[in-house]
Amino acid sequence: MIATYDLETLLPHRKPMLLLDSIVNLGPTEILAERTIRPDDFFLQGHYPDFPIVPGVITCEAMLQAGAALIAHRRASLPPSSGVPVVARIGSAKFRAPIRPGDQVHFLVKLIEEINGVYFLKGEARLGDRVAASAEFSCALAARVV
Repeated sequence: MIATYDLETLLPHRKPMLLLDSIVNLGPTEILAERTIRPDDFFLQGHYPDFPIVPGVITCEAMLQAGAALIAHRRASLPPSSGVPVVARIGSAKFRAPIRPGDQVHFLVKLIEEINGVYFLKGEARLGDRVAASAEFSCALAARVV
């Protein structure tokens, strides 16, 4: 398992927008990351007071962050100035089950194809053996501004 501080090595995100707790498994074309949803997470404040659920956009962002960590891992031999992965497209997003406080969410992201610095990925947010959400997305490299 890769600890949280290593996520900060792979990703430019910082709290409160660093939405992953840890990486469970990381290979050349696949990553499994996780997050336990806490009742005091900023994105639950007001969404919804009587029935808190994680907004779909936050679920997608966590999937995208897992994908960005996978891309950064693949590009580890390149200098950081060569670019940071940013979302270029999200498609086929499906939300099948609400994610709630106390849930441990596993984000499984697979690299489908890489073409000229654009990465095409497919991700799932899983609650145990159930798929809570899924999406296809692509990331491109943006110049890192200092």
